[in-house]
Amino acid sequence: AVAALVGGLEVAHFIFMRFRDGLRLDATEWLIDRSSVHLMQELATAARAAVPAGRKVLIVAESHENEVRYLQPADEGGHGFDAVWVDDFYWSLRRFGTGETAGRLQDYSGALDAVARTLNQGFHYEGDHSAFCGGPRGSRARDVPAWHFHYALQHHDHVGNRAMGDRLHHATGLDWYRVASAVLLLQPATPLLFMGQEFASSSPFRFFTDHNEQLGRAVARGRRREFMSDPQFDRSLRLPNPQAVASFDSSVLPLEERSRSPGREIEALYRSLISLRSRDSVLRAQKRRGFRAAALHDELLMLHWDQAEGARMLLANFGPSRRVAFAAAGVTAVQWTPVLATNATQFGGDGEFCDVDETGVCVPGHTAVFLEAGPDSA
Repeated sequence: AVAALVGGLEVAHFIFMRFRDGLRLDATEWLIDRSSVHLMQELATAARAAVPAGRKVLIVAESHENEVRYLQPADEGGHGFDAVWVDDFYWSLRRFGTGETAGRLQDYSGALDAVARTLNQGFHYEGDHSAFCGGPRGSRARDVPAWHFHYALQHHDHVGNRAMGDRLHHATGLDWYRVASAVLLLQPATPLLFMGQEFASSSPFRFFTDHNEQLGRAVARGRRREFMSDPQFDRSLRLPNPQAVASFDSSVLPLEERSRSPGREIEALYRSLISLRSRDSVLRAQKRRGFRAAALHDELLMLHWDQAEGARMLLANFGPSRRVAFAAAGVTAVQWTPVLATNATQFGGDGEFCDVDETGVCVPGHTAVFLEAGPDSA
C-alpha cells in the first residue's frame, strides 16, 4: 500500500538523482510489512541501485524501537540501513538535566548512570521493560560500530512536540547546555544537530500547520486535549494555535543572534568542538572498543578512550561545584594535558582553570574539560 502511494520504488531513483545526499525515513515503526521482503529493505536496495557506481548512499531510520535489524544486512534478516536515530541519549540526558518525568521521560532514572549506559551500549533499552511502551523495548546492538547511531540533544520532534516549542537550553541554562553540547559532539556516535542549537537560539520551534479550516480546528483541539491532560503542563500558559501565522513567525531563526552574546560564544564553542572532533584521530575513528563512559559522581560524567593512537578523556561536570576525578576511577592525572574547556571566556564561561596534578583532575563547576595523553602514557 505504501509503495502504491509513492508511485512504487521508483521514488528512490527520483530522490537520489535530484538530491543525492541521503534519505531519512520518518517513524519507520509504522511502516508495517509482513511480506517476505520488507518494504524498507526493498527501498534501501532500490536507493543504492539508483546512484552511480562508487557514490555513497546514506539511508537513515527515525524510530523509537531501538531495533538492530535496521542496521543488519538483508542476508541476516535486516533492512540494510546505514544509521538509526537513538532518542535514549536525549531522553536520559533531559531527565537528568530538568527532572521532568512526563511521557517517555518516565523510562529513565534521572541519574548520570543512565546517560553512561546509553553511551556504552548504543541503546539504553535492549529489550528491557518500558513503562511508557507497556512492554519490552529494544534489542542488543553493542557490537555495531558507533557511527551507525545518531544522537541528538534535541531535534524537530523533541522541540516542536512540546507545548510551547521551547528548546533544551531554555530549561537548563547555558552553563549546563555547554557541558551537554561537549558530551554530544565528542562522544563516539554520530551527532545530530537541530537548527539554531549551535548558537542557542532564543526562538522556540512551535508546532505549526497550514491545514484547511476543518482539519486545522481538529488539530488545535487535539493539541489542547493532549497538554491539558499533562499534570506538568502550566495551565497559566496560552497554548499557541498551530494554524496561527504567529506560531510560524515566532519559530523563524533570529540569525542576527550569531553575532552577539551569548549566541556568538556558543557558536564559537560548537565550531571548536566540531573542529576538535574532525582533527583528533581518536575521536574521528568513532571506535566503541577502548571507550567507556562512567558516572564518577552524581554530577560528573567521564568519557574515556584508551586506544593505540593514545588516550583521551572528557570530564563533564554538570554541577555548580568543583569536582575531582581521582586515579581510583582510572584517571592517572599527571599524564593528562587539557585541550579544551567549555568554561573558557571565548565560549561565554568564567575562565576558571582546570587543575591537573598527582591527586587527580579538578574540574570547575558547570564545565566539561577534554584532555589528551600520548601513546603508552595513560
